Amino acid sequence: MNRVIDQTIERIDPHAILARQFSRAWFFTNERIEPLLERLPNTDRIQSVFGVAGSGDFALHAASRLRNVSRIDVSDVRPLALLTTDLKIALCRTLTPEDLEDVFRCRDSENAQSVYSAVREDVSAETRAVFDVIFENAAGRNFIRAIRKSGYWYPDGFRSVRRDAGYLPYLLPERSLALKAKIDTIRLHAGDFDRALSRFPDRAFDLVYVSNMFDSPRYCRDADRYLATIRAKLAPRGFVVSVTQHHPKKIERIFLPHGFSCAYRERHRFNILKAVCGDFDYSYLLFRAD
Repeated sequence: MNRVIDQTIERIDPHAILARQFSRAWFFTNERIEPLLERLPNTDRIQSVFGVAGSGDFALHAASRLRNVSRIDVSDVRPLALLTTDLKIALCRTLTPEDLEDVFRCRDSENAQSVYSAVREDVSAETRAVFDVIFENAAGRNFIRAIRKSGYWYPDGFRSVRRDAGYLPYLLPERSLALKAKIDTIRLHAGDFDRALSRFPDRAFDLVYVSNMFDSPRYCRDADRYLATIRAKLAPRGFVVSVTQHHPKKIERIFLPHGFSCAYRERHRFNILKAVCGDFDYSYLLFRAD
């Protein structure tokens, strides 16, 4: 099965990625979302999710945790983030839960080419074009080490995920069957978050995940317009998950004028020693559409 990434808004150019004419992405998340999703009331009512693709880990987490979810759409202006998510979907679909955890956490196995060969035909042509180059001379090397050594991804996530299982709750044994069952609910869209979300009908989504998009004008050029779109596409009493390195009050001031109330906030202060180890101590907010 060759996955197809929706490129209606923006085309992905693998050659530009290989030439390093791109924004780097996270291969593993550095956000702990599980405690925040535990605050959602009645998660059984959540059937549709839209979010930033990022490392792909939020989409995989949602697929493994939200029992009745039938559609998870993710977009990203960074092409490499989509290719990362595409590769992870193939890994989750193809490997056993035990093998998947071993691939992600073990850095000693000489498994680079065997693991990639197992999923190569299950990814998009764009994903294959990039990872073929990364793995073409990877004989005798470790899968994750080969990816990290390529230098395309931020190094911090590789450190944090190895130390702390809390970053990837979808690897838990009790979640693996749910993830397998829901893996094909995830759809990938290349391009700007606002433009991708705007293409869907109003009130289409029960949950929207924005990661730390509102921290930077690079990824959110017009906060008012983005929030107006989110509000229109969110179902009544729907929720938005937001992550930030700023003070939570700053994000609240952006959201509240657009018909949202803050249902929960978890504030963490920046710690330089943790940051060196790849832990960024983000603050987490959960907004409800009023």
